[in-house]
Amino acid sequence: MVSNNTIIDESQDYFGIKPKYCLVIILLLSIFFRVFNISHTSLWTDELATYWASTAPTIHETIDRVAETQGQSPLYYLLERACLENLPEGEFSVRFLSLAASIISVYLMFLLGKQIFKDEHRALFASLVFAIHDTSVYYALEARPYSLGIMFALLSMIFFIRLFSSRSVVNLLLYTVFSVLTFYSHYVFASILLVQNIYYVYVLLAVKSDCRPSLIKWYSSQLVIALSIPLLLFQLSGMFSNRERWDWLLQLDFLGALALFISMFDPRVTLIFIGCFVVFYFIEKADFKSYFKGQTSQLVFLLTWLVVPFLFVFLVSKILHISLFDKRYMVLSMIPFYFLLSFLAHIFKSDVLRVAFPGAYLVIYLGMVSIPNYMTYGHFSYRITHNWRGAITFVNKNYKAGDVILLRSGFVNENWIPSTDNKIVQDYVKCPFKSYYWKKKKGVPAHPTIYSLTYTWEKDFYPYYDLIFGKAMKYDRIWVMGVNTPNTNYPLSNITIMLEKEHDYYKIYEASYAGVYLCLLSANPLRNETLSF
Repeated sequence: MVSNNTIIDESQDYFGIKPKYCLVIILLLSIFFRVFNISHTSLWTDELATYWASTAPTIHETIDRVAETQGQSPLYYLLERACLENLPEGEFSVRFLSLAASIISVYLMFLLGKQIFKDEHRALFASLVFAIHDTSVYYALEARPYSLGIMFALLSMIFFIRLFSSRSVVNLLLYTVFSVLTFYSHYVFASILLVQNIYYVYVLLAVKSDCRPSLIKWYSSQLVIALSIPLLLFQLSGMFSNRERWDWLLQLDFLGALALFISMFDPRVTLIFIGCFVVFYFIEKADFKSYFKGQTSQLVFLLTWLVVPFLFVFLVSKILHISLFDKRYMVLSMIPFYFLLSFLAHIFKSDVLRVAFPGAYLVIYLGMVSIPNYMTYGHFSYRITHNWRGAITFVNKNYKAGDVILLRSGFVNENWIPSTDNKIVQDYVKCPFKSYYWKKKKGVPAHPTIYSLTYTWEKDFYPYYDLIFGKAMKYDRIWVMGVNTPNTNYPLSNITIMLEKEHDYYKIYEASYAGVYLCLLSANPLRNETLSF
């Protein structure tokens, strides 16, 4: 990083503790925040998709499953496959890869912070914020590729910044490798390459320094990264030609997208942080001019990194006419946000305020976010609480050979319904019953009879509804089961009401398993049903 700053004496304590011991404490804290109750909640809908793709009979089939249904590179799922093959069955094992990547990222935040700020104090605070922030904790507990992508993005940035202080070929090689791995963790993380190229051009044009990679070396690295794309060209071209299949989110105008983006940073806590700053400012008036002097390049770098992932998602959504307006697709913006918080938290010069100001933020964050999350979810982060474990376990105990399940798992898209000849899709929409939650035991079939319900109730699919309901009516007992997706125009309970009113089925059991609706109906109201709980 181009900077005129000097490195603060590493012997100085931080919060009264030596920096190296601070880092150890932060790492231990991050492990506690992530491992605590990691298996407490069931795998949610998307995590079941991860499990299904990663446990295909062969590596080739894992790649095929990802290419057909996941809309992203198979890298994460191949690594997940290796984990699941060597770890015992359970939620911890499914989430282990994300957990490990997130803990490593806590340390990488410190390394990157030192490179950006030339200051261990700010690097430590950025690492600490990452360690406890509910967004980073959440992705550490979710078996999806975002935590892995963040880890590779941090490594890419570490070696990218080293290119501005060393012309080492090893740095350039490692930068290229980790940039490719970032892109291959999830295609949406390609925005990191835009951040780096914009900053490189900025240094080239606005910063008087010879300490940067040469044009030939820089564009050679970008060419190598670009040449890695054809390795998955078959998947990318298929995704583009069938991009409507992946369009499960609503399109937003710029203001709506911006509001979603701003909501990522928890405006409540940010406003309180600003309020604390105002209070402390009256105690000691910060010298902004001297504080920001010589740090223009750092701010340009962080602000570029903050904004570009949002602009990337917005432009891709509008150009390809497919919505990517979900916080997870802009999660890379959280990293510079943590660094900017750390930058502002150390604006005061007195020893008291250099501890009190960041300390105030931590206390407020723990009190307003971490503890309420724990009280609500049993974790220090928010959770998507689809309790498939509880719902499937109940069905497993009470399923009979003559039963049928009407399932909306959240995977099925209307665009997949006509593809009844696609065996991968047929298997995918039954993900919950392809997991270890469905126990194969005496009297319970390995593969229950399942018909998939759609997200929405559309006239174009009436023939499909007629088909599956016609088949379901031949069964004495019907299980209605699944999640109510955000864009649905009918809750699953409507199916139950329809079966009761129009087909004279009798409701035996109805419950919600933290977002997973479950109902058992019988055509024989006089039958005495005894259910196992």
